[in-house]
Amino acid sequence: MIELKVQIESPKAGDVRAILQRHFELMRAISPAESCHVMEPDSLLEAGVVLMGAH
Repeated sequence: MIELKVQIESPKAGDVRAILQRHFELMRAISPAESCHVMEPDSLLEAGVVLMGAH
């Protein structure tokens, strides 16, 4: 059985930021603008979003 550790992550962390940026770019590339509900990493900080990660 795989055990996951869930914790709060920062969009400022290099590895987290890279994943968020790739996700943002991919969703913008394949989704129509009116159906794309994704935020840029910096916008997550401004909006006070709590980002959870699983390791």
